[in-house]
Amino acid sequence: MPIIPLDNDMFLFDPSIEYRGPCLPSGPDSYPTEDYANEPMLFSADWDFALKNGGPMTRYAMAAVEKHWRISNEAAAAPDLHGIIDTRVHMLMPGMLPAIGGWHCDAVPRPGGEYGDQPNPRMIDNRVVHYSITVSQSDSSRTAFLTTPVKAHLPSGARVWTALHEAIQEQPHNSALAEHGFVVRFDLGTPHKATITTTAGWRFFFRYSLYSSTPRNQIRRQVQVYIPHEGHGW
Repeated sequence: MPIIPLDNDMFLFDPSIEYRGPCLPSGPDSYPTEDYANEPMLFSADWDFALKNGGPMTRYAMAAVEKHWRISNEAAAAPDLHGIIDTRVHMLMPGMLPAIGGWHCDAVPRPGGEYGDQPNPRMIDNRVVHYSITVSQSDSSRTAFLTTPVKAHLPSGARVWTALHEAIQEQPHNSALAEHGFVVRFDLGTPHKATITTTAGWRFFFRYSLYSSTPRNQIRRQVQVYIPHEGHGW
């Protein structure tokens, strides 16, 4: 389900998650360290750019998504949306996060652009969908997905993901950790968060999103890790 506006700046987040797999091998012996270290990182890449410029791990992930879901059908049903691929490679140590901490949703529009205003949950597009897959040398840093509906008060002017994170933490809820090597399909209204690394090792992240952003087709040569300070939003 999408994000559903209720009365008085209340919103219902009703997760929609599906799993397929195992699609890619994961674990300490699945890929040599060189495969992680040499994998190009893509930012806002279209399918053709990713095929041409992504490394073997990216192409394996693309093949897994194509095999287990008919993404071309979804794209054909929403011709004004774009298929965007993002990949990241982290070398993690215990205590690190591979993403900004806290519960959040992906691709909620920001009226002022990427680094502009706060996400506006009233501007959602119900057709937006994401497919993600992670591969790791260890079992840590799996993504946590919310599995039960929650309500959150998101008043105008608030830091949206801070308010969502606090609302989820303050009420009964269930979540599940995605298994490495599995493709996860989730919609715009599915809160999720990175989890803290407990074991040192490399981690590869792949996400295909169908949404309104125009492809930029960039290769990134830097990546950030974060300290476990959840809920401050961004």
